[in-house]
Amino acid sequence: MKIIDSKIWDIGTKLYDLIVINLLWMIFSIPLITLGPATYAGLKCIEELEDGSSHNIFILYLNNFKENFLSHMLGFNTLLGILIVFVNLAINMFYRENFILTGLCIFITIESILAIGAIFINYDKNPIDLILKSIIIGNKKVLSVLLSLFLCIGIFILTIYIPLLFFINIAICMLISYKIVFMVY
Repeated sequence: MKIIDSKIWDIGTKLYDLIVINLLWMIFSIPLITLGPATYAGLKCIEELEDGSSHNIFILYLNNFKENFLSHMLGFNTLLGILIVFVNLAINMFYRENFILTGLCIFITIESILAIGAIFINYDKNPIDLILKSIIIGNKKVLSVLLSLFLCIGIFILTIYIPLLFFINIAICMLISYKIVFMVY
């Protein structure tokens, strides 16, 4: 019976930690410009959970949020801005039936998505290097990043049908990103 109790306890503890990470991510992402550092902190906390070396998830999250705050904020927001601009351009070009420019805008959009998916692997403090390295890493890990993206979209769709997932959906997506994207290295 102790084996079952310890497994149930481990699962409950991990679920609790994921809920705390999800709530912290939601709170720290309220000003949208801090979405990059908040996601980075969540991913680092999940990495610590997977290694089994986390003690206080709140303190760990705060420390990771402050670590390289400026570079993750600038890098993530720059790529997000590029993504928004080129999605808008792709839609406008598609309506004008200019398929060559539409294809180019879609390519840049996919490149930005891949770079956003891989941006948190780098721990550099220079935002320009962070963006450039993320784009290069994004190219090397196209399938991993896209698989992670589709799994996360699936989790969000499941949240509509299973409301209990709402409380941990962000953390589950971070866990999927960690498992698929980060475990390649």
